[in-house]
Amino acid sequence: MLEGNKVLTNFPKISVIIPAYNEEKYIASAIECFLKQVYYPLEIIVVDDGSTDKTPELASRFPIKLIRIKHSGPAKAKNVGVEAASGELIVIHDANDIILDDNFLTKISITYISSGKRADIILMPIVLLPRRRGLINKAMFIRDYLKYRPKIENGTPVVKLLNTVAFKSEFLKYHAKYKEDLGAYEDTFFSEKREPKKVISSFTSIRAIGGAMDSLGQMTSRWIWYGKSLIPIWRYSKKLFILKVIYGIYTTSFIIALVLFPIVNALSSLFYIPFIPFLITALYRAVKAYFYTRDFMSSLFLPFLDLLQGLCVFAGLLKALILLVLKRYTPAK
Repeated sequence: MLEGNKVLTNFPKISVIIPAYNEEKYIASAIECFLKQVYYPLEIIVVDDGSTDKTPELASRFPIKLIRIKHSGPAKAKNVGVEAASGELIVIHDANDIILDDNFLTKISITYISSGKRADIILMPIVLLPRRRGLINKAMFIRDYLKYRPKIENGTPVVKLLNTVAFKSEFLKYHAKYKEDLGAYEDTFFSEKREPKKVISSFTSIRAIGGAMDSLGQMTSRWIWYGKSLIPIWRYSKKLFILKVIYGIYTTSFIIALVLFPIVNALSSLFYIPFIPFLITALYRAVKAYFYTRDFMSSLFLPFLDLLQGLCVFAGLLKALILLVLKRYTPAK
């Protein structure tokens, strides 16, 4: 039996939640990749987090449920979507990612049924590709996923991850929640009232497009947001807060030292001794990236990105402190 191009089955209903903030470039592709799925029953919920571009207008052209909220950050958008979802399973999908497998939801459903419908969290291997193939895009992608040993396929970096792809609705609604005060770190300290039952899909890897931002400008904006979001992190992990602050100050000091090189070098080379650990680490990471990818130019770019991230994190932290003084701080980007 068919409904449109969907095959009617006894599979559980799946709710796909797409939180979106100023994603006019990708929201249509994100929605379309699920409308193409050979799966039923399915609902798609787009939660627009106060976008100032055409994101809600573009989303409204599709047969989906659109919820608009005041700009509050990704955690709030996800929680609102979870409350509105009516499916037995929930898939939370970034608005700028695209699933390339038309049987993605079917694989999730079969994995869930195979667990006796007891799984709270479903994990699946995913082969991730970058959105663009420029030098900076490739370098950002390799840097972001360096610990997962990225490879180069046909000139494009790819990485294989074991990713959370779905939740049991009951678990998200009653036993877990995204912390709305954490800004960019909403996935880092996911609140769980009980230990979830996890199951790993036995299916081969699906392919998806996502990962690093489209441009260096987008990436620096996100890194500044990371720095801004450090303020509430103090309540959850003082160790992470201290490490991030030290990294930001350290790399910013290094950049200042480079700018002052002609003056400082004339006075004393001892000034640069504290920065030797960074140089060694940067060289190690660049060599590691080259070993995995054999992409010399992208690997060479990694130290620059490391420095830039530290500077942006420090700038974001200063921004947060100023906003706190002005009593205008919010975790949203």
